[in-house]
Amino acid sequence: MRGLSLKFLILTVLGITAALFLCCLEPVNKGAFFEDDTVKEIIERNRPRVGLIDYTGDDLQAGDKVITGLNPDKFYMVEIRDEDGEPYPVPKIVYVMKDGNLAADMKEIGKVTGRTIRNLDNPLTYAVYSASPLTLTDPITLYIDFSAITPISLPLETDDNGLTLSSKYAEHFLDLSSVIETGTKIVNANDNKTEFIRIELAAAGTTTYFVFHDISDPESFRFLRVIIEPIPTFTINITSTDVPSAANAPGITHNAPTSGTFNQGAEPIVTFTAALPVSGTGSYTAYQWWFGGELQTSVVINTLIIDFSNIDYKRAGVYEVHVVATHNTDGPLNSARIIITVTEGGS
Repeated sequence: MRGLSLKFLILTVLGITAALFLCCLEPVNKGAFFEDDTVKEIIERNRPRVGLIDYTGDDLQAGDKVITGLNPDKFYMVEIRDEDGEPYPVPKIVYVMKDGNLAADMKEIGKVTGRTIRNLDNPLTYAVYSASPLTLTDPITLYIDFSAITPISLPLETDDNGLTLSSKYAEHFLDLSSVIETGTKIVNANDNKTEFIRIELAAAGTTTYFVFHDISDPESFRFLRVIIEPIPTFTINITSTDVPSAANAPGITHNAPTSGTFNQGAEPIVTFTAALPVSGTGSYTAYQWWFGGELQTSVVINTLIIDFSNIDYKRAGVYEVHVVATHNTDGPLNSARIIITVTEGGS
C-alpha cells in the first residue's frame, strides 16, 4: 500500500499547527480536535485525489483514486491525461466497465452499477465523457439478414434515446450507414461484442444498448437503445347469433375452437363451410359470402377460408361472417351470423 505524499503530510501538519494555535487557550481532547470543522476542512482540502475534467454534466466528484457521482443509466468514456491536465500526444482513451474499472477495449463497456470509477492514479487527470443519444434519420432501413440486398424501409419511431420496433423485425439487421461515420467502433453493450455498420437486432421482448465511438472524435461517443416489442398474444372467440327460421336456410360450420389464443406469427386459418341443416332438403346453386361487412367476390363455392395473418385483416377486432346461399327451390336464404371477436392479450 502506497504511503501518504510528503506534500500532504507537510500541509496537514501546518494546518493542524495553525488550528492548535487558534484553540491553544482552550484545550480539547484528541477526539474533539479531529471533529473540529476547521481541522476536518484542512485535512479534506489536502487529501490526495485525482484530477478531474468533467464533460458529463453529472456533477462528478474527484477523490482518492476514485471519481464518484456517475449516473447508473449512462455509459462513460475516459481520456487519461498528465498531472497538469494536458492530453498525451497519442490520446489514452479507455471505457468504464460495469464494475467501475477501466478497459481499453470498448467491448467491455457497461453501465456503472456502483456509480464510481475506481483504481485510478492520484497524480493523473481524467477527462470523463458520457455517451449521448444517437440521432437516427427518417426512414430507417432494415435487412432480413446481414448480406441481404433488398431493404425494408420503415418510418422512424423513437423516444428521447431509443428506437422501438415490432416483434416482426426481431433478429433483423438495422443499417446505420446514413448516421455513422466510417471507422466508428460499434459495440453491443448487452453482449459485449463488436458490431458492424448493420447491427444485429435481438429477439422479441428485449432491450439492447449499442455504443458508438470514433476514437479521433470525443463528440462521436453515442448510444442507441433498441426495444423489440414482445410477440403479441390474441384471444379469439366465435359465437353464433340470429339463427334463421327458414327450413332450408344454410348452416355454417368451422374448424376453429369457439375460444382460444394465438401469437402474432402463428395466426389461425379458419375455414367456414355452408351446408344444409339436418332437416333441410334440396341443394344450393350459388353462394355469397360476407366477411366484416364486405362481400367476398372471389368466393363462389360453399367454403370461405380466412387467414388472420393476411394484412387485409386486423388481428384485433370484431368480424361477422354469414353466407347467402341460393336454394334450388326457395331462392336466396341467409345463414346464421357468426361473430368472431379477436382481442389483444391472453384469455
